[in-house]
Amino acid sequence: MDKLLKFESTAGTFYVARDDGKQVHIIFNDESVGIYGDIADAVDSFVNESGFYILHPELAYPLDTFDLSIPDDISGWQPC
Repeated sequence: MDKLLKFESTAGTFYVARDDGKQVHIIFNDESVGIYGDIADAVDSFVNESGFYILHPELAYPLDTFDLSIPDDISGWQPC
């Protein structure tokens, strides 16, 4: 997968990546946590989906993505 954008949160780094089939993924802890049609939709949908949780890689407890201040616009993410 080609990593396109990244956002560094207190729980770790989230990436927006594109696979060989041109689908867009949100990647956290080296795993896809969502598949989307395009980059803007991936960021917006991932951040604004209600009740989305990730497992904190070091503390092993669930975190609500709303608590991580992940921007829902691609302008808040950095290029890789």
